[in-house]
Formats: sequence, C-alpha cells, structure tokens
Amino acid sequence: MIIKSKYASVGNPPEHGQSKKAWEVPIDTYTKVDPKQYFITTGEAIVKMGVLLKDLANLTKEMRKLQKQMVKTKGDSDYLETCWEDGKLLIKKKDRRIKADPEQEEAS
Repeated sequence: MIIKSKYASVGNPPEHGQSKKAWEVPIDTYTKVDPKQYFITTGEAIVKMGVLLKDLANLTKEMRKLQKQMVKTKGDSDYLETCWEDGKLLIKKKDRRIKADPEQEEAS
C-alpha cells in the first residue's frame, strides 16, 4: 500500500486529499556545493576550479527553476512562507489579515 504524502511536491498540483495551500520542497535532492570539498586531494587547481564552477552553474540553474515554480505556486497570494515540518521544507500560501475598522466596531 502506497501512502500518499500530505503535501504535493512544489511544481505539481495537489492531488485529492492533499493541502491546497502548502507544498513540499525536496530541498535535500539538490546538489550541495562546498568549495573546500573540491580541494581535499592534491591535483591541478585550475581543473578543480573548473569542476566547482560547473557544479555551481548547474545548482544556479536548478535554483532558478525552483524559484519559477515558487512564483507560479504563489499565484495571487500575498506571501509564500517557508517552514519546516517533520524535517521537510514546506512553502505555504499566506494572505494579509484584514484588520477590522475600529469605527465600524464602535457603531455596532
């Protein structure tokens, strides 16, 4: 039996039973880039730098795609808030709260 996630993955429409205001961002699937890791062993520094720059370019491309998905997900909402739940990164649509007019409250 396949257990469906409580949230759709960002970029995908929610299925029946999934939240329509929150999406999971699979942040752990993105390549992590730590420049120190490219220079642990001896070797040609310029080649290592080329590999690092290529990995950074790929990560930048992936992050721009994620940003576009987030903008699309936000739609007409005022905010797209991030939060963590059970070790998972979520984004949630939020709108401004409508403040009550104090003059109308006194008239009631």
